[in-house]
Amino acid sequence: TYLMVEERQYFRIITPVLLHVGFFHLLINSYCQLETCAYFEREWGSCRWLTIYLISGVGSVLAACAVDPDLIGVSSSGALMGMIGAKIAQVITWSCFELRNSLLKQSTRLDQLSGVMCSAAMISLLSFFTYIDFSGHIGGFVSGFLAGIMIFSKPIASRRSRALWASTGFLGMVVGGSILIIMLLRTEADEELGDACQYFRNLFPEGYNCDCVWD
Repeated sequence: TYLMVEERQYFRIITPVLLHVGFFHLLINSYCQLETCAYFEREWGSCRWLTIYLISGVGSVLAACAVDPDLIGVSSSGALMGMIGAKIAQVITWSCFELRNSLLKQSTRLDQLSGVMCSAAMISLLSFFTYIDFSGHIGGFVSGFLAGIMIFSKPIASRRSRALWASTGFLGMVVGGSILIIMLLRTEADEELGDACQYFRNLFPEGYNCDCVWD
């Protein structure tokens, strides 16, 4: 948070999505990517999948930085929570509205959520690990859900319902994102976080060796 706000390193709004905390975190995320998210990509198409993934990742990072600015964390699982949120939005949208293509309603059933909720539970448990931020999980989930409302409103038969539902998702993202950005800009993050190597040297004074290329 400190480097993003004070040093204007805005690339950090996306790079935490690519990071993991240890082998176990990588293992769980890889399983969810290959088991659940790969299915979503086949169903939605790569373009919609990537759009939701990026929106969820950015939402996860913004939420983590705004809510817990004095913590070091990663947000890879936050993006995965966003994919799950988008799937829930798809099921709700296609189940509650009349669609132009009735086959879509038949192919999307509430029982599809059982496997999705299992993956969500696995990812949520990661919040108890160090440097994995629960606020990032919530931010990613909500961002993905709102993006899903907007993206999956297209097949709704009624033009008015389609516009209202898509607008709900869009306005939710705009308002939520604006609130998080305002919170972030007003945050006074701990300057100690500006040097990760020094932070961990203070945290582990004995036997810590920093091999960071930026040191």
